[in-house]
Amino acid sequence: MKEKTNGNLVTHFGPFWERNKGNFQKLRSVARGRSGIYLLYCGWFPIYVGCGKLVTQITGHRSSRSKVWDRFTWFAVKNEDHCRELEAIFLRSLPFYLRLNNKQGAHIPGVHHSESNGQHPDKNLSMPKMLPRKRAKR
Repeated sequence: MKEKTNGNLVTHFGPFWERNKGNFQKLRSVARGRSGIYLLYCGWFPIYVGCGKLVTQITGHRSSRSKVWDRFTWFAVKNEDHCRELEAIFLRSLPFYLRLNNKQGAHIPGVHHSESNGQHPDKNLSMPKMLPRKRAKR
């Protein structure tokens, strides 16, 4: 199967697919032979990030006793060489407690990493309140 050379890193993707027989069959038809990155979710929380042959890897996680998941997102990439790097980027974007299932460690080989200056955020930064707004009484 020949890919178009449109300059995109990702060629196909499927966001938040439910874990069911129909979606595994669709994954086999759409992503057959493709490599890429995938995320497993428990509810809406990501619990695992992986890379490799999408159909093989995702269907292989169905029998896992250590990971409980009900949804998955997948991204097929044009160049398989970028899979590990993308996996590390996804892992680095998650809080540490959500990447405990991963053994990869979020290392990006051959890339220099820079530390922040270690200071605290600005004190005058106002964070939004995450509570629902009160409705006016009628």
